[in-house]
Amino acid sequence: MTRAFYGLMVALASIMMLSCENEPGNPGDFDKACELTIEGPIVSLHTGKTYPLKVARETDTVYKYLYILPDTVFDNDGEPLIGADGKLVINDDSVYVYSKIKARFVEMAAVYLPAEADTFSLAINSNARWLAKAPVAQAGTAQWYFNHNSSTSGGGDGELMFRTVPSGTDARNEAMFQYVITSDSSVMYRIPFLRDGSLQKNP
Repeated sequence: MTRAFYGLMVALASIMMLSCENEPGNPGDFDKACELTIEGPIVSLHTGKTYPLKVARETDTVYKYLYILPDTVFDNDGEPLIGADGKLVINDDSVYVYSKIKARFVEMAAVYLPAEADTFSLAINSNARWLAKAPVAQAGTAQWYFNHNSSTSGGGDGELMFRTVPSGTDARNEAMFQYVITSDSSVMYRIPFLRDGSLQKNP
């Protein structure tokens, strides 16, 4: 029993020493600001044709959030107003609150994609986690732009992949706006996509 106990203690001591000698290093510099850069070009995976990206404007900004707050209505005597149903009359007030987070917003010039169906890739350079949620068509218009599920989010350098369907109606000429944003919301890119022959020249 004593020898077994002594052997166990030696084994535990050896493991502890090994753990101390092989402590994992810092997986990243958490004091470094998030960075995100998209320079292009966009590349067709079917034809190899490239579509350059150009910055239309770049600015520092802050995010504005909308909150809906209930507001009780009072009469001229300062008493809460009661409705026909016997309940307090409460209106919803829209309140905008500005975030304290300063962000860099980069809007690219519109990119005209071919009317034919195709699949594209776009390199993303970053030192942080990022999101690239697929854009959704406006009500009454057709969805012609689709993200690959595997590229709607990533971390570090990555690739945004998306595809288009054939353009058959004017409804598919509506601009689709692809946003790419760091997980801390400190950098955001906005890329407008249109089709060749689109009547909407200024998204």
